[in-house]
Amino acid sequence: MVGTKAASPLEYWVGVNEAACVQLDDVLQIETTHPESGQTIVYYGLVDRVEKSLEGLSFDSDSRRVSEGLLPYSLSYLAHVNITRIEPEIYTPPQPGLPVYRAEGEAFDDALFFSQMQHRLPAGLLQNGQPAWFNFDFIDGSKGGHVSISGISGVATKTSYTLFLLHGIFHAPTLPAAKQKNARAIIFNVKAEDLFYLDQPNRELNDSQRAAYARLGLPAQPFADVGFYAPCRSAQGEPVPATIKQQGVQVYGWSLYAIARHDLLRYLFSEDDGSSNLSFVLDRLCERLGELAGQAQKQVMTTADDYAARLLTLQDLRDHLQQVLEESEDDELDGHEAQRAYKAKRYWFGSNAGATIKAFLRRFDHAIQHVQAFVRDDMRVQHQIDWRKQQLTVVDINQLHARAQFFVVGALLKQVLEYKTLHQDKTPVFIVLDELNRYAPRSGWSPIKEMLLDIAERGRSMGLILLGAQQTASEVEKRVVSNAAIRVNGRLDGAEASAKEYDYLRGNFRQRAQLLRPGSMIIQQPELPSPLMVNVPWPAWATRATEVDQAASSTRQALENELISDLDW
Repeated sequence: MVGTKAASPLEYWVGVNEAACVQLDDVLQIETTHPESGQTIVYYGLVDRVEKSLEGLSFDSDSRRVSEGLLPYSLSYLAHVNITRIEPEIYTPPQPGLPVYRAEGEAFDDALFFSQMQHRLPAGLLQNGQPAWFNFDFIDGSKGGHVSISGISGVATKTSYTLFLLHGIFHAPTLPAAKQKNARAIIFNVKAEDLFYLDQPNRELNDSQRAAYARLGLPAQPFADVGFYAPCRSAQGEPVPATIKQQGVQVYGWSLYAIARHDLLRYLFSEDDGSSNLSFVLDRLCERLGELAGQAQKQVMTTADDYAARLLTLQDLRDHLQQVLEESEDDELDGHEAQRAYKAKRYWFGSNAGATIKAFLRRFDHAIQHVQAFVRDDMRVQHQIDWRKQQLTVVDINQLHARAQFFVVGALLKQVLEYKTLHQDKTPVFIVLDELNRYAPRSGWSPIKEMLLDIAERGRSMGLILLGAQQTASEVEKRVVSNAAIRVNGRLDGAEASAKEYDYLRGNFRQRAQLLRPGSMIIQQPELPSPLMVNVPWPAWATRATEVDQAASSTRQALENELISDLDW
């Protein structure tokens, strides 16, 4: 340890021999003695800065003369160490001149608090090839919950890293077997059909990548227990999934009765709709539909007004509301018909003005166009997304309009939240939601944003964990991001990296975040005061159709068929 630069209880400088090599993220340790008690104090730290210079030179051009052997010189090779842990916690500076060593074995785990983690989840491989760990108690809700992942689209590999975490949650031997068995995850697919092959081996996986999985204690295999769901291809005919891949893909959808019973209609309307008087119309309509659902016979609703109209589809509801409004404004109707229309208008819309009702119906028309393919009168219980049936549920929304995506996400999250509340079930359910800045933006209001805030603030108490991904954390509602115990980022844009949401990027990590390659991530967790840069191995599962290992897949399918035959026999 050098004495020419000041040392403090939080940092110090190390002189490195010319024959040695110290790089960023190396873990070092130094021991000193308490001047009064004689107690040994151990300082652990991470190298966050490395410098080399030629001492004894006066001019910039002298370096050329040194290379020509014309001037004597002395090499200064210094490393700055950011102290991460002191044992015991006695905050006195280490003594200059003491030798500094690499932390290895138990000392390495002590330096990064890995030894204190009872339940460890693989986070990736450090620069030295050693595994890095998350404290799973800060993910599953035991001590904290939620993960926030940020980075540039297509470069930061946010989805790949999220899948890597899920793979570890399901398979890491360092986690309790009971938690792994009962854990469930729901991921919304927003990129073509990339996630529809997670149960297939990746043909691009090589031996070095398999060795990386082995160092992390993980099997290099695809996800085994996956359910795939997709919307209907059209509004008429047999329900067929709107995907290229058909095998193993189930159709999902809702009936008008299900929408009314579970109060889902509000998820058809956007932030702008909720910020005006239209929200009063929507609240009234949802209340009335809930009443009708409670009185329905065989899931067929009939209006409680004097019209007694049957409501099977959203279009039926829309047409009935339009008829009520038009007749209530028709001066040519006789007394009985006019009174009937006026009472129906009051029943459905309360005292809202006609202009507000018309604006609402226009938005209702627009929403129906985008969801009619999967909101049909023939959707039954078997078309519900059964997220409890398998460990990983992939819900395809990539071809849907933004309003339809909002509806699917909102409806499914409400279903999970209601189940958790009703059954007091605290087994972890991980919700993977990409483009979080769309669903929970910093400004404005929407039903989904309100629900995501609820999940972020009290979800961990019921085992509902959000793995949110976004390009720009600065545009996500602050209360959602701040409730994430674990922060992860891949490559960041320079302007985004300067936002205060990334204040955890201490030292040079903010600059390094702009240079990260795909597969490299910076992680931050509560117990460790400094971020870590990790690398994750190539996915062992196919992330697109072209990566499917057909030979391995055929062999696996043959074994499954053989097993099924044996069970049938």
